[in-house]
Amino acid sequence: MFVPFGRTIDMETTAQVLLLRTKGKASSELGAISSALQGATPDLPYVNVRTLKDLADVQARSWLLGATVFGVFGTLALLLGAIGVYGALASSIRQRTAEIGLRLALGAARSDIAGLVLRYAAVVVSLGLVVGLAAALVGARYVQTLLFNVPASDVTTFAAAPLVVVFAALVACIVPVSRAIRVDPTVALRGE
Repeated sequence: MFVPFGRTIDMETTAQVLLLRTKGKASSELGAISSALQGATPDLPYVNVRTLKDLADVQARSWLLGATVFGVFGTLALLLGAIGVYGALASSIRQRTAEIGLRLALGAARSDIAGLVLRYAAVVVSLGLVVGLAAALVGARYVQTLLFNVPASDVTTFAAAPLVVVFAALVACIVPVSRAIRVDPTVALRGE
């Protein structure tokens, strides 16, 4: 491929680039290409032969690091959210031990108690999801310039994130629900 330089370009200071397509792996051809270029133009100060993948990797490295850092912080946020949901549910159930014991003493089924706790968890998680999704939609336009090949309002992301949060909340509910259905009614009533 021949691309003529204009008269205004200084040939001494301007980098000259030659793009080649190889039939095999480009990395295995680097030595042969470098030798051929140095033999054809011995007056060049140096010949730097690199694959296009290597050039792209250097450019993408900082973006990859940023994406990794955001991913780590997102995972930590999810973990903290799950711990928060667990703490809120465990505290609420502990405060309602007498009520749960009374319900069990009056004949409530353990499945009804589990349903009571899970409905409370569903309300807490639903409110959190509504507020979180609203904040994410508002904040999405501010991070649009940082995204590559993904729209700020990506449907997959906005569907997957709530599913992960709901799954984390369900996992966080397992211990409080199992404690609630194993409450001994007499112990719970004596505690008050």
